[in-house]
Amino acid sequence: MSTPPEWVTRRDGGVLVAVKAVPRSLRNGAVGVQDGAVRIQIAAAPHKGQSNAALFAYLADRAGVRTNAVRLRRGSSGARKLIDILRTMPADQTVSLEASQSKIILKGGKSKFTLQTL
Repeated sequence: MSTPPEWVTRRDGGVLVAVKAVPRSLRNGAVGVQDGAVRIQIAAAPHKGQSNAALFAYLADRAGVRTNAVRLRRGSSGARKLIDILRTMPADQTVSLEASQSKIILKGGKSKFTLQTL
């Protein structure tokens, strides 16, 4: 198992991801790392939580989990956010983490979460 990048922290049942959200972009996607956080562009405007909802949907889709498994730990109204991505696994399965500075893969049983910056 390799050392995870600075923008992700492994925890029981999932990961914490440090995000720098950029609303009003052309499309949704992770585009790089900025100041210790993965920079994710979101097409939605930051109005009444629309960009947070779009960010959660994007991360849930990439993680292969339901949107309600993505929770905001910190940063509801700012660009810098700490996001908890929960993955429930049977007790007999382990979670493995492979990471580099631009890519993280979280595997557990048959499920796999990949987030790669460009």
